[in-house]
Amino acid sequence: MKILDRRRLIFSFFLTNDNLYDEINQLHLRLLSKYMDRFDEVIFCIIVDYDVKYSVVNELQKIVVNMARKNITFKIYENTNYRESYVLYNEIAMKLSELDGLTFFAHNKGISDTFGKDNVKIWI
Repeated sequence: MKILDRRRLIFSFFLTNDNLYDEINQLHLRLLSKYMDRFDEVIFCIIVDYDVKYSVVNELQKIVVNMARKNITFKIYENTNYRESYVLYNEIAMKLSELDGLTFFAHNKGISDTFGKDNVKIWI
């Protein structure tokens, strides 16, 4: 495989104790499952508040592993006001000289229902 043929996905997923089975997150996971096989490597970053239960994190990890069974790395990030931009900064901006091939960044969006679920579904 040529270096430029390498395709990496960095996915940032904000997780709470209650949102894993939210309708919008389930849409994100269905689409992730549909397209995951297009990537050689997946770095799945889970953003959590201090009170998120390990069992909820573990459940999400199992869902993601069952999608692909390939080179998946999980990273846990503490939630900040920067959410997914903190992951983008740490996993891409600070590693530009190290990353080979193509890197695609995605994140779960729309769980706060700011714009209405129908609008968010169209955006996703």
